[in-house]
Amino acid sequence: MTVYLVGAGPGDPGLLTVRARELIDAADVILYDRLIPPGILDGVAAELVYVGKQGGGPQMPQEEIDRLLVQYGTGGRTVVRLKGGDPFVFGRGGEEALVLREAGIPYEVVPGITAGIAAPAYAGVPVTHRELASGVAFITGHEDPDKAGTAIDWGALARFPGTTSYGIPASRSTSASSPPRPNTNGSPPFRRTTVRPPVPYWTSSRSISSCGICGPPPCLPT
Repeated sequence: MTVYLVGAGPGDPGLLTVRARELIDAADVILYDRLIPPGILDGVAAELVYVGKQGGGPQMPQEEIDRLLVQYGTGGRTVVRLKGGDPFVFGRGGEEALVLREAGIPYEVVPGITAGIAAPAYAGVPVTHRELASGVAFITGHEDPDKAGTAIDWGALARFPGTTSYGIPASRSTSASSPPRPNTNGSPPFRRTTVRPPVPYWTSSRSISSCGICGPPPCLPT
């Protein structure tokens, strides 16, 4: 028995990895998030268990997800924990891996393409460039509210000589009345891209906001 922590990519079913597809098709149980690509679970034989979260909406507590992982992981079946993007990039995959380790349950991590790279790439923005950005930093848009204070050194990030890619929760970045985002879902079929001449905006401001459900703010620097 093994639990597989699988990244489903940024929203485009075509960016699902071969390994992820194999495990989805072979799984007995799939615990899946809200932000997985559409259609990738159509016709699968596995038992499907929805464990998604929605900013400002329905939430399955992480403790309940952990309990289900242990419950299914000790049942002698092949379990896939399917997450949008990459399980170890703001996906709580690290927390769930620790839960499995403490329970003595074997697990395997299957990386996925993170929206922090895919969303800007679909907009024509490389997160690294030999002349402009020698590094990239990923910053969460939603720290644990139970923390005593922020763990992010914003001063250091302001001096960071590269690209900063921010993940923004939907509850803070979208609403029914908000204008369309330049990039949505990080990839097709939902992709909308805004390009402003004469140069890519990252040449003047190396900051990108992206996640599986939203993209850069509508006020891109010119």
